[in-house]
Amino acid sequence: MRTISVPALRRLVVTAQGYVPRARRAGADEVESAIRRASCIQLDSISAVDRSHRVAIAIRAGFDPPGVVPKLLRDGRVIEYWVHALCVLPAEDWPLFDWARQRMRDGAPWHGDVRTRYPGLAERVLAEIRERGAPRIT
Repeated sequence: MRTISVPALRRLVVTAQGYVPRARRAGADEVESAIRRASCIQLDSISAVDRSHRVAIAIRAGFDPPGVVPKLLRDGRVIEYWVHALCVLPAEDWPLFDWARQRMRDGAPWHGDVRTRYPGLAERVLAEIRERGAPRIT
């Protein structure tokens, strides 16, 4: 049986997880590639250090300038979708979730009929968006 040193094991684990071995800068291509390798990156507003999706991307690609993920979204290179939670994922994965979109068209299996329970809610939300502007992801 061959033994492996702790530093070698650490390098192996870091490499297998797809983490960058040292801090560096990442551009849009590296960020998109990291999202693709991870399959999806959960968007979250938790920001003890930075927004959690920026941390998840930084450990896999490097630190990206603010605005890279929104640009990838605008360019159609990645999409936002509710997978388990709100995530960014490769745009080509959109068809994989057709079954879920179909279930939502046939009713709202997770939340029931929100429109009936809360009449006017959609209009109020849209009015708030018009007043405040669209939420921004950094």
